[in-house]
Amino acid sequence: MSISGKSDTGSLQNITAPIITIQNTISSKMSDHFYEIALTMLPGIGCRSARQLLEIVDSAEALFNMSGSELRHIFGQRADIVKAIKEKSVFNA
Repeated sequence: MSISGKSDTGSLQNITAPIITIQNTISSKMSDHFYEIALTMLPGIGCRSARQLLEIVDSAEALFNMSGSELRHIFGQRADIVKAIKEKSVFNA
């Protein structure tokens, strides 16, 4: 209730909507960085290889959600990388 006795729910929504948007943006950025860091923890993948991979795929998170055949197409004979991505073993490190 406001001083005038009227409900201020519209005002509250006007204030909280931008805050929620900012929180979602921060959460999304943190998620992006989480997967980018995980990408560099894969066997044989360093910063340079990670940057090259991110030019091929939409995001590091997308890479971790690809199918085995898509990953084999990208990594070829590097079964160790494909296995690490599919098992998400870098998240247990």
